[in-house]
Amino acid sequence: MGALVRRFYYLASCLMISALFGSACIRRVSVPPLLPANESIPTDALISRINAYEGVKTFGAQGTVSLRNYFTGVDSKVDDFPPGNGLFRVQRPSSIRIVVKASVINSQVADMVSDGQQFRLAMHYPSDHKRFLFGTNLKDYQRMVADSPQTSSNSDLNKAGGAVNMRPQHVTEALLIRPLEINDHTSVFREETKQEEPGKTKRRVVKSYSVLYVVERNEKGQLDLSRKLWFDRTEPGTPLARIQVFDITSGKLASDITYADWVRVSDSNLPWPTKVTIDRLNDGYKLTLLFEKDSIQPGVELTNRTFVLENTDKFEEIDLDAPRKSSAGQARKPPQSGQRYH
Repeated sequence: MGALVRRFYYLASCLMISALFGSACIRRVSVPPLLPANESIPTDALISRINAYEGVKTFGAQGTVSLRNYFTGVDSKVDDFPPGNGLFRVQRPSSIRIVVKASVINSQVADMVSDGQQFRLAMHYPSDHKRFLFGTNLKDYQRMVADSPQTSSNSDLNKAGGAVNMRPQHVTEALLIRPLEINDHTSVFREETKQEEPGKTKRRVVKSYSVLYVVERNEKGQLDLSRKLWFDRTEPGTPLARIQVFDITSGKLASDITYADWVRVSDSNLPWPTKVTIDRLNDGYKLTLLFEKDSIQPGVELTNRTFVLENTDKFEEIDLDAPRKSSAGQARKPPQSGQRYH
């Protein structure tokens, strides 16, 4: 009797499956195609690729820079500023200078420098909001945040939006990649993953990536995620496509850096990206850097004055290190003739 019952349930199940999955019920749908992928590269080889750039102490290039300001938009729209012509100079471990000139107004927009400890930012545009900001690179300022960007009592800084949160080290870490140092406190492991995303023709595709996770052990013995490095197996040579940098104290994504259009340049046996995008959504801005291939100079010679910026135009100064009642910093008058701030 038991065998008869089991047979009955078996036949009923078969009939139900046939009804559900019969040809009359099947509907074919389009899915993004899986792109062909290169053979996976060993973890040690991927680490060696990144560490090969450690020997490059300076970097120079010319190109364009575009800014997206997430905090100054309205509703679901944000502000995209027109691209400006940029001059870029970077030196390890954290010195940088970027000079931006907008072609549409034929005028300098910004000049930003850092010597690794202090940063200075001269904002030339718009003309009625010229400012000279300076402070300590890694100091934890009260900044404008995505949940409530209009937190400053200084209306000028509110209009600047996410640009107030811009720091030179955000660019330095993208152009001069930190090596992967494996020790008692830092470990690296990998993941092979596939991701659906827009392709080169904006059609959705599925791409294969090798991803390196960099984790650091904190004082409690717990592991904090520090970085994720993505290598695109669908592109020739499996280039580095993305670096995600995390705030290890909060776990939030700090920088989402993407690289594209890698080329070989003269006087270097290493490939270099001609497009670098630095997206810092939590800080309210995104930078897109497009380098001219012939202008890329790894190991460029720099002078002692390269990373020196003084308030020669006598803009109103905002010292972000000064005691203040708001996140605006303390404004002060520009220096008198012959006077310099150090």
